[in-house]
Amino acid sequence: MGLVLKRFQLLFLVLSFLLVSCQQTKRSISSIEDQVDNQPALYLNTISEAPDLFDRNLEELVAHYNVNLQKRAYDSSETRAVLISLDSMELPEGQAFAIDTSIEDNGVHVLKIYRSTNDAAITKASKSLLFNFLSEINEKKNIVNIYSFFEIAHNAKAGDLRAKIALENLKMKALGDSAIYDEDRKIIEEGISELESDFKVVKKEMKAKETARKSAMAALDKASENHQLKALIQNNDRKGVADLLEKYLPWEQMTPIEDSYWSHILKRMRNPIAAKDKVLVYRGTYGDRLFPQIVDGQELEYEDAVKKANLGSMSTILTRNQGTYNRRLRSLQTMYGKKIASNPSNTDSKFVETARLTTMLKQHSIEAQGSPFLSFTSNFDTGYTFGFSIADDKTVADAKGAMGAFLIDPELLMFNQMSGFKSEMEYLAPLITFPDEMVGFYDEDYMEKVNRSAIKDALHDGLKKEMVRIYGDAQGTEIAEEILSRSSEFNDYERAYLVPKLKSNLTGAANENVGIAKKISNFFSNLKNKFSSSSKGKVKVIDEMPKINNCLYAIKSFLQ
Repeated sequence: MGLVLKRFQLLFLVLSFLLVSCQQTKRSISSIEDQVDNQPALYLNTISEAPDLFDRNLEELVAHYNVNLQKRAYDSSETRAVLISLDSMELPEGQAFAIDTSIEDNGVHVLKIYRSTNDAAITKASKSLLFNFLSEINEKKNIVNIYSFFEIAHNAKAGDLRAKIALENLKMKALGDSAIYDEDRKIIEEGISELESDFKVVKKEMKAKETARKSAMAALDKASENHQLKALIQNNDRKGVADLLEKYLPWEQMTPIEDSYWSHILKRMRNPIAAKDKVLVYRGTYGDRLFPQIVDGQELEYEDAVKKANLGSMSTILTRNQGTYNRRLRSLQTMYGKKIASNPSNTDSKFVETARLTTMLKQHSIEAQGSPFLSFTSNFDTGYTFGFSIADDKTVADAKGAMGAFLIDPELLMFNQMSGFKSEMEYLAPLITFPDEMVGFYDEDYMEKVNRSAIKDALHDGLKKEMVRIYGDAQGTEIAEEILSRSSEFNDYERAYLVPKLKSNLTGAANENVGIAKKISNFFSNLKNKFSSSSKGKVKVIDEMPKINNCLYAIKSFLQ
């Protein structure tokens, strides 16, 4: 009787949890606030004046950091679209500066600094704190890079208490250890203590939600084979996969931006777009574990699935794991404590806990082991390199190569802006691909060995055949060509990485009546000359930003 009662209680808990999970629109609860804060991301206090402190010119300070952030854009070795602006604003008493973030429609990430209109609040020590704070958010041992700061700031503005604590701790690091600032440090510590006290309340709620979710997962772990993740993928059951993911995803642990990302992914998965509106990307699949499609209740023979290009795939967080395929989804929470979610420059850094999305993208670009993402590229040659380079490894006598062409919703693909391997043109998809997303496949284990050009032709021919199958002879070939043309835009380096277009420009002052692109151009012209040996002449300045691809970006795409 006791066992029956326990099973009934478990069933009731599972059903209750599933009902709630389907009704909620926003599940992250790391905040005690209900909406995005319209206030700046953080304030920098007025700091007590210190003796013999060097005075800093704010305009030159901002110019220095803009040159530092953009200098690699000038010599084309890096492509950060980051701008620091300086304005004045009436701030609360005791605050010298406010810092906020925004992202323009053209992709420029703007770090906004507001100085108090009360000149008495702007002490030399306060300027020093601002200078040091900008240094701390550009320190790789704290966060991966400046984009991660935008993620933390957005989470803080959305009410995430952990992100607010992170910003205050960055402020503490900027203040340093000097005894001169003991009183100022005490004020910041008191603020952190209040936030931590609030978070203790939220943490209890998070724990209760986690317990309920895991109780429901206990039954889902043991679901029949037909209801396991693997079978749902093989059946191209998008709704089934989305419903299952929704029940396993650790919503209560997420930051607001993670919640936005996964909510977006599930929505796109449940509402697939037409094949003609997707883009073609490539993946070198040598070493991947692939899963034949299930047709009429029967799994295709592997060789048959290879030749028909009917194979699904999973990221390594699922394939290199143990237990049922449903149980493996528990890794979506345990990965938070793994290498994939740690700062590659400092594994002890806690700041990345509220910048997990950008951190995971960076770690994935270094080592994809344990990642929730699958790598794709818009560049055929890159896909070929990853699929066939091992075939040329003379130390592996029987090495073979393989690669696939996939037709994927562009809004399921996130461009890895964090990668340092720029030529790879890496796009990431979450967790899985379905067999019907593979439109072409070549595997030397099952096919005659041919050259690179023939493989490319075969993959593109697979796309054409699939479009003819879906849309008929009259439209299919034309649609395939349109897809190839549109997909080539995803291989446009400048558009993907938001590379500023530069031009030579004579020095001059900004005009208040010109557009934003011209203002940015004039701004960089002026600041560049602050560090030029000549006060007049031609300099390289930002002319305009390229049109953004219709794919996802780690920060810009999930601000709402």
